[in-house]
Amino acid sequence: MTGHSSQAANDVRHRLLRAVEERRIGFAEIVGIHRKGTDDCCSRCIRPIHDGSMAPVIGVGDVVVTKPVSAGDLAVGDVVKYRRAGIDIVHRIVSLETTVDGLALTTKGDANNAPDRSTLTVDELTGVVIARVPKIGWITIWMNGGLN
Repeated sequence: MTGHSSQAANDVRHRLLRAVEERRIGFAEIVGIHRKGTDDCCSRCIRPIHDGSMAPVIGVGDVVVTKPVSAGDLAVGDVVKYRRAGIDIVHRIVSLETTVDGLALTTKGDANNAPDRSTLTVDELTGVVIARVPKIGWITIWMNGGLN
């Protein structure tokens, strides 16, 4: 990489950082220790959205903030985050059922035609969505090589 293109890339990063600061969202919270998918570092976690399954409510590039949740606080309509096969998934609860094993949750992406194939337990949830920041997640997506 030439010095000129390296400087241009640094200028872009600097402008992105300034945009984050102006929105009063900590850059470290968005792309720092959370970018590797570790949720055990704090009580509230921030994630960029990489697919359109929750559109139009939550879009690609939006960031969601989640917090831990207990079974008694869950309701149909809540948007929750869970992890399957190493992938964070953010979907809406469409039904709750009490079983002998505990509470079973059925989820569905708002833009999907059908509910998710398997139910979840409360223990599988990593949080409930408490906030959304539109488009700011594109910074993380860009810095990590795009949508793969």
